[in-house]
Amino acid sequence: MLPNNQTVWRDLLDKAAEAYTKTLYRGSDLSLSEKKQSVLELRNYQTQFKEGGASALSLLREELYSQDGIYRNISAEMLIEMRDLVSLKSLSESIINTQSPQLKGKILERLWLLLPPKTGDFIRLLDEGRWEREPLLKTILSNHQPSDWVVKAVESSNDARALKILMDSISRWPNAESLLLKYMGGSSLDMQVTNIWNTDARILAAFYLGMKGVIAGIDFLINIANHDDELQAVQACQHLAFLASPAVVKPLKSLLHSSNHDVVAISLLAASDIGVAGLINNLALLTQNEGYSPIFESFIGDEAAKILKKIVGGQLVKLQDQYVLGSIPEHFTNEFREYIAFQSVDIAKSLDFGRRYRGGEPLTMATLVDDLYKGNAIASAYNLRAITGEDYGYEVEWDLLDNVDAIVSWERRAVDPYPLTPGGWAYMGKPLVSP
Repeated sequence: MLPNNQTVWRDLLDKAAEAYTKTLYRGSDLSLSEKKQSVLELRNYQTQFKEGGASALSLLREELYSQDGIYRNISAEMLIEMRDLVSLKSLSESIINTQSPQLKGKILERLWLLLPPKTGDFIRLLDEGRWEREPLLKTILSNHQPSDWVVKAVESSNDARALKILMDSISRWPNAESLLLKYMGGSSLDMQVTNIWNTDARILAAFYLGMKGVIAGIDFLINIANHDDELQAVQACQHLAFLASPAVVKPLKSLLHSSNHDVVAISLLAASDIGVAGLINNLALLTQNEGYSPIFESFIGDEAAKILKKIVGGQLVKLQDQYVLGSIPEHFTNEFREYIAFQSVDIAKSLDFGRRYRGGEPLTMATLVDDLYKGNAIASAYNLRAITGEDYGYEVEWDLLDNVDAIVSWERRAVDPYPLTPGGWAYMGKPLVSP
């Protein structure tokens, strides 16, 4: 029997919010089964609201503008499921015109698929650099046949985020390969790297070609990664790391010791993602780098030490971090970084320099799937797709709740480890030789 009074609906909504909070904000201390159970509970509450129909609408409409972001997002998602077009039309107009209420990207995508905004709305959001331009652009590009004005508007905007969404969307279109090859050739757009946040369109196109198994994309990235232009090279390395390519190791050994702190910071991200033992000695040297990285908002030497702990594991994982007392910004002591470096180099003697490691153990597909449950798993998500050539719908911009079905599918797939041997390398379903 469905509830028919507001007190009962309020109780159900509170329980839904509790399940939502548990899944998203207690991810690190919940077991896999507990996370799945929380998601199932949330979906059950959503079903009850949907079946409740009109009797549940008033509470959801009220909470749509709540000061609590969890209640806002849950209510919006339920109203979309219920196709309450009256409140949703008002919601869309409010977000576009006033930036209120704030909702997560996946919900905005669903909202605007149901109620597409006007052409001028997207242009305005793009011109103003509003973050809502991203889910709106994804919605516009999802039909595989967008108007030319959309593509031209993104190209001329010099908006790195919008450009990435354009490339990602194109990669899913039927004629993706020819379009991406056009971008990679620079005939349509030639966006040079002028700062670390501005990715060359050709690099993005090459990456998405690589994600589709087109070797020309990989070869392009390898060429750029070994180029003298360090800003271009390090971005190519980052994308080679996303593709789990062994070709990233050689250029990283050089870029990790650049005099440009931004280049070193991105190199460290790629080194962390790839986790190959052959970089341990380079990272150990880098622990003595006193440079400050605005990207990390911390010192380069500290980040190098953290990555060493991540790769070699063992006794270093249990070691308590030691900071300089009263340091602003907070940073490790020299003695602590030296100890991490010394122990890592010593442990590395027992590792295969050509293999990838996580916590001292050879990396596996199961390791990468575990990352998906922990969140912030962009590299692991791309790695799984590049290694297997398979795609189960995981979206790197979505949270655990939105990705749980895809993660479960990857978990089932990882039961069969092929084509990845422990710590090894593979691409598009075939094993690769270690670097």
